[in-house]
Amino acid sequence: MALAAELHPSNYGMALAILLVGCFVQSVGVVLEIKPKVVMMSAEAFVKYASQRYNKEFGQFKVYFDVTLVTLAVLLSLVFTRNIEGVREGSLIAACITGYIVTFLNKRVMTRKMLRKLVPVLK
Repeated sequence: MALAAELHPSNYGMALAILLVGCFVQSVGVVLEIKPKVVMMSAEAFVKYASQRYNKEFGQFKVYFDVTLVTLAVLLSLVFTRNIEGVREGSLIAACITGYIVTFLNKRVMTRKMLRKLVPVLK
């Protein structure tokens, strides 16, 4: 948060670029939870369990889960405030692309072989 405290996008395109960088950084974090098989945050752990249970790819199921959460946020906002508060297009974009970025990184970039090269202790 300290790194982004002074970051104030001057236009919509810059805000979109920052959103995409944020989705990428979050995806790297999720892959770093999946690969070493460490304790995961509750949302990713649920997605991992559900994707294994229903035999779906993690990233695809993450998109389903995230879109469901955004939809639920919109519905609850409408019920309690009769207006959509706190959810805009950035929420929907992040929900739709983060899972696909996770899939790409997991399968193409951050493979176990590549991680072993970075961290020789894992051999």
